[in-house]
Amino acid sequence: MPGKGIRNAVYKRAGGKGQSSRFYNIYGKVVKPTDPTGFKGGQGWTAPKPQIGSMLSLGIMKQNRNAGGNNVCQPGPKNPCVPALTADNIMTVGTTTNGGPVFGYGAPTSTVPAGSLSPTSFAQDPLATVVFIYWIPTSTPGSISQLDIVVDYTAAGLAPTKSSAFQTISFVNCDDQSVRTYSAEGATGFNNTTITAVQWTWNAAPNPFNPQENAFWTNAVGKNIKVIFDSTSKNIIGDYCCNNNDCKCRGPLAQCPCRKGGC
Repeated sequence: MPGKGIRNAVYKRAGGKGQSSRFYNIYGKVVKPTDPTGFKGGQGWTAPKPQIGSMLSLGIMKQNRNAGGNNVCQPGPKNPCVPALTADNIMTVGTTTNGGPVFGYGAPTSTVPAGSLSPTSFAQDPLATVVFIYWIPTSTPGSISQLDIVVDYTAAGLAPTKSSAFQTISFVNCDDQSVRTYSAEGATGFNNTTITAVQWTWNAAPNPFNPQENAFWTNAVGKNIKVIFDSTSKNIIGDYCCNNNDCKCRGPLAQCPCRKGGC
């Protein structure tokens, strides 16, 4: 006869009084009674002797019974992922054809895609309004591809200089983890002769076009990309995009780990 301490331990363990003939280990797999490294009958789990271990098996057994099966290690809700930094504007990239594709946002015309921008106000001056943002690639050798940004400063009442409105502007496509950043000082063209159409232009390398720019804007069509002015982030993708795929898992005593490969 076992000692009183061992006998009491057996009674406290799941299956010690014959409550169940099927048990699961912590990864949700059935452990057969014939497994030499697992159970000895229905008296315990993961150990040959039922008096060794914790009360975790009792919680598993009760949850199996109440739920009608083993759902102990099913994934719980994913953690909500909130980017560390917020973009100034969100632009849905549209496209149209003007002797070739044109990508971006603007009042719909024969040369500028509709797209959308929220908000339409200019981040560096809430009284100014973004009229156009569009990328015009070309596959014609010797021609120049370009990005144009046109801002209406009528309400603001004063047109900016080339770099007084912003130092940099970044476009971030979180879907494919890509980003393009343009420097105001690096703009090859600037026109502020009228406050109703202040324009920055960046010419990309010709012959036939800048492949990085073309790939970015082509892949962005129909996507909501983030527009960021004067970002000081050293990890712009990590700070502005939601890429946290961690998950919460549930189980007795919160000891149920996520399965291999994620939830």
